[in-house]
Amino acid sequence: YGVYSTEATMLIAPNPYQSGQLLLKVPQDAYTYSINIYDNQGQIVVQQQRAASSTIINLEEYVGNLNPGFYLITVGTDTSTETLKWIKL
Repeated sequence: YGVYSTEATMLIAPNPYQSGQLLLKVPQDAYTYSINIYDNQGQIVVQQQRAASSTIINLEEYVGNLNPGFYLITVGTDTSTETLKWIKL
């Protein structure tokens, strides 16, 4: 289960999420990425910027302490920025 962005270049799974690995697929041409996770009030609850060492990123360490609810995950790469809808149970 995952939610594709409108251009279907990024994927987050599982969605909805309860625990364990939360995997984010980014485009192969990404050398760096930034991730901002916003809660349902529009507040940034996670902000990360890293070099991309793989096209699959495990977000588990960033989302483990978040409360259940609806979130928007904005992912910026060298070539694009996309927003994904995500639910934590």
